[in-house]
Amino acid sequence: LRELDSLNNWVTNFINESKATDEQTIKLAVIERQQHFDELIKYCHANNHEVKEKLKNLIKMWNQLTSM
Repeated sequence: LRELDSLNNWVTNFINESKATDEQTIKLAVIERQQHFDELIKYCHANNHEVKEKLKNLIKMWNQLTSM
């Protein structure tokens, strides 16, 4: 799934860049992407795609990002 890879790359890059980013900017970016994240996770689960490791990794990174 390109969508999953794309969001995974975005989260990875954003986490790496967030060390120099203020908290307000991080919160705004997360809010903007939250619906996309939720829809992608729901789609992958509903369609039983074999991307479990990618999903686990993405969810872990997303939780890390949202807890900043």
